[in-house]
Amino acid sequence: MKQRITLAIDERLLKRARAIAAQRGTSINGLLAQEIERLTGRHTAYRKAKAKALAYLNAPFHLGGTRITNREELHERHEEEAEKVRHALKQVRDGKTIPWSRVKDELGL
Repeated sequence: MKQRITLAIDERLLKRARAIAAQRGTSINGLLAQEIERLTGRHTAYRKAKAKALAYLNAPFHLGGTRITNREELHERHEEEAEKVRHALKQVRDGKTIPWSRVKDELGL
């Protein structure tokens, strides 16, 4: 069911709106109804997109890897990685050349 409204606007604005409505082949009433429909549609789409984005932000996002549960495990893992790097650097210092594929395998890359 359509509802009538009363609108008070500047006379110059009304003349420009009439010209636009005529170019579009509609009335002022039709022009305003289309614009209000477009405006409310955009607002609804924005609210839905915002809700979806906030849901993504609040949901857990797994990036892979394993979860470290305690400090000792973290230090152990760090020390293992550091030892791999020290070993690779020692081989370079000793003049031993090895293929990059082997370096990647030894470093676990």
